[in-house]
Amino acid sequence: MADNEKTVDKAVKTAKPAKPAKPKSSKPSVKDRAAKFIREYRSELKKIVWFSREATLKSSVFVIISLLICAIVLGVTDFTLSKAILALGKLI
Repeated sequence: MADNEKTVDKAVKTAKPAKPAKPKSSKPSVKDRAAKFIREYRSELKKIVWFSREATLKSSVFVIISLLICAIVLGVTDFTLSKAILALGKLI
């Protein structure tokens, strides 16, 4: 009887526990996921607060004028420094 208990204990120790069955995935199809993405995208676009046409025009004009002023300042500075460097080169 003692031998019988030992073999049962060994069998219990060496036996692998049963793995639970994997549940079947209920992953939505690519078509369903794409449709959901498009619906969410459209709902987010409706939440955007768009600027008025006048505000957009004023901002665009301001940016263009600022760029022109910066370009002129950088051009004049570049021209002046290049002439100064050439003048120093002639002295040396």
